[in-house]
Amino acid sequence: MASDWETLAANKTLSPHLGLREATSAIFGQTPLEKKSDVCWEWSPFAASVVMHSVAIAIWYLTQGQQVCHSAIRNSKERHDASQIAAALSRCRDLLAGVADAHTGTAGTWNEAESPLLFNAFAILRVSYGRAFIRFHSLDRSLLFKESSQVMLSILRRYFEAVQDRDPFMTMAVSCALEGFAIPIRAGILLMRKTAAFKWSVEHALASWDAGLLVTKWLYAVECSHRTNESVTPEEKQVLDSVRQLLNEVESHRSEQSSLAAELARMWASIYDDTWVWGVAPRIGWVLRELANMYETGIVAV
Repeated sequence: MASDWETLAANKTLSPHLGLREATSAIFGQTPLEKKSDVCWEWSPFAASVVMHSVAIAIWYLTQGQQVCHSAIRNSKERHDASQIAAALSRCRDLLAGVADAHTGTAGTWNEAESPLLFNAFAILRVSYGRAFIRFHSLDRSLLFKESSQVMLSILRRYFEAVQDRDPFMTMAVSCALEGFAIPIRAGILLMRKTAAFKWSVEHALASWDAGLLVTKWLYAVECSHRTNESVTPEEKQVLDSVRQLLNEVESHRSEQSSLAAELARMWASIYDDTWVWGVAPRIGWVLRELANMYETGIVAV
């Protein structure tokens, strides 16, 4: 039996090595994936997780460079870059889905050894969607480290009042980020409040922070447009319906006049400031609750 395994292993064709730079380049379409299908679509969960971190870093630097030159970039150039990033993230999603399928057990679940890596990789994918399409020049990211609550509120107020972009790319990013909200809700929101801090890695705290900013502000902008009878696309309406469904699953007691963005922000804050390990978590919870208050006040004035 052992000799049979050794013979099979010796006869197995080994895939050529693929470095991190080449893998990241392939994700961004600079190296055609079709020529490397045996390499690019048979990665281990660890390799996929590492590449997702590399992609997230690349997107961060790319978008930061764009925002520094924001006034000098033409809309056509922005659309081209957004299309390229969207295509790269779509490849990442396909890659992670393929890796997940390859490591799914007979019961339809990921095996215990690989599931944390895959779980974290999907979280980083959601971070990447948020970083790719949210305009962080309107938010001072250092507000979480400010000592004065008044300073934090001033920074948050500027972010709240900033104009929210709405386009197909933003809708796609919000739809992806919303998946992160669905995970704890469908797993049991009360259980997640008590256990997520001990089981989830710091990637999930960061992913949830970015998702909270991205989804709630976009949701508030769409709500305002809907209430003033401005145009809302079918795709945007579909996301609104998904949010309502998620809030119904947690039995949110809200009136028709209340803000969906505010309800979602408060629900999300409860995961941060209930049971926590990372010191920044309760600050994130506080910020989300204050942002929810702004959404609630703003929607009443519409």
